[in-house]
Amino acid sequence: MMDTRIIPEGNMAEKAMPPAPHRSEKKAGSISAVARSAGIALLAAEVINGALFFIAKAIGVRFVVLAPNVPGLQAITIASVVAATAVGVVGAAAVFWITARFAKRPEIIFQGISFAVLLASFVPPLSLPPETGAAGKAVLALMHVAVAVTAVPLLLRTLRMR
Repeated sequence: MMDTRIIPEGNMAEKAMPPAPHRSEKKAGSISAVARSAGIALLAAEVINGALFFIAKAIGVRFVVLAPNVPGLQAITIASVVAATAVGVVGAAAVFWITARFAKRPEIIFQGISFAVLLASFVPPLSLPPETGAAGKAVLALMHVAVAVTAVPLLLRTLRMR
């Protein structure tokens, strides 16, 4: 909303001037607002995926992959889970920031991109060797869902910040 102020120094003409922005206000979709939401999403997704990993390992779920240039099957470690989770959240934040900056309807476009990427992200876990087993593949796919359900809503929240 615009306020009307009288210009000093004898000029009695009124001029519409926008109110001065408050220092703590962040522009919706600003890099700092997106970074803050991405940081919160990263922390939440790491905790969820770490818990899923350790619970699954405790009940005997096997996570193995065929690594390039390494003979035999290699176990998926918590380090690889942490790294993959970070890649997912940071990637989502980058796509969100670009979408928020350039799209006319960033919320709908970002949700559509996120859903398509989530569906595509199920291909690698489902393509793992049979030794991983259905439970291992399901837990890995669930980790992808955890990244999406933490990152997407928190990033979209920055569009509603004013």
